[in-house]
Amino acid sequence: MTIREFYTVIGGNYDEVLGRLQHEELVRRFVKRFLIDRTHENLVAARNNNDVASAFRAAHTLKGVAASLGFDGLTTTASVLAEKLRPQTGFPDDEYFSAVGREYDRVIAAAGQLED
Repeated sequence: MTIREFYTVIGGNYDEVLGRLQHEELVRRFVKRFLIDRTHENLVAARNNNDVASAFRAAHTLKGVAASLGFDGLTTTASVLAEKLRPQTGFPDDEYFSAVGREYDRVIAAAGQLED
């Protein structure tokens, strides 16, 4: 899959990201690095450990990384989750974590199909 096809599959804006990063190879490199990013893993661990503060930080970080890379669906779901966690008074419904997980899985699956 080409990098442009990847962005089509995930519903992202390739041209916007390319405009920011300037080189297709740089876009591809950062997308591939996302495959080893541990932010989502940290979010899941924080949820499993009932650590609201760490979950907020992970959701907020995931939102920022996703926004920088033009992963629009993941940006949106992570943003909503971060806002639900912001008061740090408890965990929101699991549906918010599930929505982030679905978008994350979609990005990871597509990124894994990128040609070298």
